[in-house]
Amino acid sequence: MKGLLTKISNQIIKRCRHKINKDDMLSGDVEKCMRDLQESIDCCKEWKNVCQHHQMMIKKYSTRKDNWDLDKDETIFAENEAFIQRCKDLMEICEGQLQFARKGANQVMPIFGGRLGAQYTMNLLELEKSFTQHLQNIKNLDYDILNVKITKWHDDYGQYFKEQCKNLETMYHNIITLAFKNVSTV
Repeated sequence: MKGLLTKISNQIIKRCRHKINKDDMLSGDVEKCMRDLQESIDCCKEWKNVCQHHQMMIKKYSTRKDNWDLDKDETIFAENEAFIQRCKDLMEICEGQLQFARKGANQVMPIFGGRLGAQYTMNLLELEKSFTQHLQNIKNLDYDILNVKITKWHDDYGQYFKEQCKNLETMYHNIITLAFKNVSTV
């Protein structure tokens, strides 16, 4: 059973990988990619839930004492869990594009008034440019970012994207704080 369930898990991951369009994720329809990533996460979670439910039914109605226990054998769902985490990482890349690169529906640069309005706009454009450079690092990786067997992803994602986005978020927060510091009304 372990071998069969592992093969089914691998096939589910393969189908999910096929549905996720990396070009959409990195430079196209980010919102569609986010939906595909979420569907993949939900699918993998549901597969594990179905297996656990059936195991519970077997335990409940079986007269044998030596029932197979999914909880003790974590290797069946190890790749499944790794794929879920990878999808979550990739979802963060998509969210970053919505936040910093104005990808998605109706993403227009806000107009800031006042004597510092042009400076705030310039700062946001610099953030966007910096984010695009970090995203390019992910685009330039020489392996399939959906392949969970490639463990370099964790280091590359952390180095080239996650840590850099934390800095951008801090700068973004500071720009927003400055822009609205002296605003007394909407």
